[in-house]
Amino acid sequence: MDLPRTRHNPWRGLFLVAGLVACSLCPASAQIYINPEFLKWFVGEESELIVMDMPKVVTDISWHRGTQPSEDTRIISYQPPSKTWAPGPEYNSRMNVTSYGNLYFSRAEWGDTGHYTVRVATDREKQTATALFQVGEPSGKPGLSLNATSVAEYLDPVLATCHTDATKVLWHVNSRLVSSNDQMTLSPDNKTLTLHWVRRYDSVQCQIVNFKDEVQRSELIVLSVTYGPYDVSLWSKPQNVFDTIGAEIGSKVEINCTTLSCWPSPKYRWTHNGAPLSYSGHSITLWSLTKEQLGRYRCVLENPATGLSLYREVIVDRPRDSLQADSSFHLSGYFSGVLIVLTFLGGVSLCGLLAFKLTQLCSARRNPVLQVPTSDL
Repeated sequence: MDLPRTRHNPWRGLFLVAGLVACSLCPASAQIYINPEFLKWFVGEESELIVMDMPKVVTDISWHRGTQPSEDTRIISYQPPSKTWAPGPEYNSRMNVTSYGNLYFSRAEWGDTGHYTVRVATDREKQTATALFQVGEPSGKPGLSLNATSVAEYLDPVLATCHTDATKVLWHVNSRLVSSNDQMTLSPDNKTLTLHWVRRYDSVQCQIVNFKDEVQRSELIVLSVTYGPYDVSLWSKPQNVFDTIGAEIGSKVEINCTTLSCWPSPKYRWTHNGAPLSYSGHSITLWSLTKEQLGRYRCVLENPATGLSLYREVIVDRPRDSLQADSSFHLSGYFSGVLIVLTFLGGVSLCGLLAFKLTQLCSARRNPVLQVPTSDL
């Protein structure tokens, strides 16, 4: 017996091919994921896990605690077609699913930290996405303290401490980010910075990066640095030349001693020919110069804060032309006196010698001596 043959429809094959072509042109749904920019929250904050690339037509959205979605780990589910919610075993009153499919927390708590998985179902497929949700304690502005309020330049070390509970601490010296080097050392937890030496106008500041990767900085502290003296300048009236002041007896003499590289201001001491003077300022004035005031003057600058001291010396003497005039006068008078005495003594000696010779000659003439030849004896 022959089986009945199926009647052939020529349009059937065309419809089948068209359907396959149309399906191949339909774009596949994008893979959903949880926005990574909103995964860290502080305790007590209102927070939300946001689903990205959500399909347009969804039949069911369910959120789960952990990485494996199941009925035991379900927090809550939402059916958009009926707009109904169904709490699960992990549900609590602070959680809910929004109409956009996001998991909402009215107040985040420490215990909420962990992995969360969302499962989205459509008529054609099911997709899942997992993310780590973190809840941390907010970090306040860090505090900064130093172990010394005043230090000497290039001499004293400084220990700076950043007071914070944050785990990521950075340091800025003179507004530049620093690390351990020859001048400074950071502790293993980066919460203390040791400056082995400092310079004037140095500033210190610590910076933290909190749980949410937000940056906060402490107050900026400019160090109180003492320094110097490193130089001494001396000027006078009359003007000194090669550290010598030429001044006439009875004239006025001013000597000033200063420095531009000292903090705090230095203390001054003066000596005259090694003997201390009562002057304590940066200048002295000799109102009417006397011979006793001629000589070597020393200005000493001392900084008790750094323990450093410097000095500068100057000689007060009469001008050279006056000295030469006086010297020529005294020398000519002296030699004149000596010459007179020598002349007088020489004259007396010469006269005595001549008198002695004349006496001998006269005596010889009065008493002649007869000389007898030896052959007659």
